[in-house]
Amino acid sequence: MEYVACNITMYGMCGEAVEFYEKTFAIKEKVILTFGDVAEQLNFGNFVQGKEHLIYQAKLFLPCEKGKFLLMMGDSPSILFNGGLLGSCKDNITINIGFSTKEELLNIYTKLSEGGKNNIQPRYTNEHIFEGSLIDQFGICWILRTEEQG
Repeated sequence: MEYVACNITMYGMCGEAVEFYEKTFAIKEKVILTFGDVAEQLNFGNFVQGKEHLIYQAKLFLPCEKGKFLLMMGDSPSILFNGGLLGSCKDNITINIGFSTKEELLNIYTKLSEGGKNNIQPRYTNEHIFEGSLIDQFGICWILRTEEQG
């Protein structure tokens, strides 16, 4: 498998999320299209006016030990048609990521925790797996784990 992909729908916060995840995961490869970039192609016409900067699709390629994890996100097209942005992200999604080392996991956990809230502090489970869970500042739930024995 070359990569695993996950889609996240944002409601006007995608640009901020891209910047945050880019720093957190040290992203080296990304592709970003705005609604302004695709307005003509998708026949969005007047709906895009004033919202050209919003993200139609962002592809962030997270480096993994055996391939890539493709995190795809974008601002919901519904913001073009319903007259405004919703107050916060309404989707419910969980992303699971496995790490090679405990140190790598703790580094990413700390970064993702900024502005978010911890669900489960990183700890060893009864199965001797080191894992933690949190909800980041964009309302996305993350489960981080490593098979490194403790």
